[in-house]
Amino acid sequence: MSGVSIAKRSSSSFILGVAMQSDLQLPSDCNFRSNDSNYKGGAFPEFFHGHYKGVYGLDAGILYKDNKFYLFIGGLSTTTQTSWYESTAVSISKGETVKLKTHFGSTNEIIVEVYKANGTTLIKSLVGQLKSEAYNSLIAGHVINRELNIAINADANGKVNLSPAVYFKSAKFSN
Repeated sequence: MSGVSIAKRSSSSFILGVAMQSDLQLPSDCNFRSNDSNYKGGAFPEFFHGHYKGVYGLDAGILYKDNKFYLFIGGLSTTTQTSWYESTAVSISKGETVKLKTHFGSTNEIIVEVYKANGTTLIKSLVGQLKSEAYNSLIAGHVINRELNIAINADANGKVNLSPAVYFKSAKFSN
């Protein structure tokens, strides 16, 4: 949840519950732009569930950088204890279909998991810590979006530089 984003978004209605699962076809091709040494100026394809209610918000899903896929959780300062959580590289490939699941744990946790397409073989998971107020609000029901996105971080001067070299092709959510 930083910088500028270019998104294809589909909104669900108000969801009462604590979990979202989607089939995600990873892009058949994609490219990124690296951040500089101060985490500025990068641009990355991201495929995630966005969880939002009032002043609370977080994105949890899969991003592409360094020619690999990673799980991530990015939250507003009102929502997560740390603004960014990221896994080690995930063993998935371009064009592969996976199941993406986000759900809330019992102790102020948001959990993002990626499974093989069969839905039973867990590939990797990542846990982020929520602030108590955000956790209590979100588990009471909230809006969940499925988003295909290019997130662009501002550069060291605070400017956002678009790059045609950053893209993804043929990614889609279903189910």
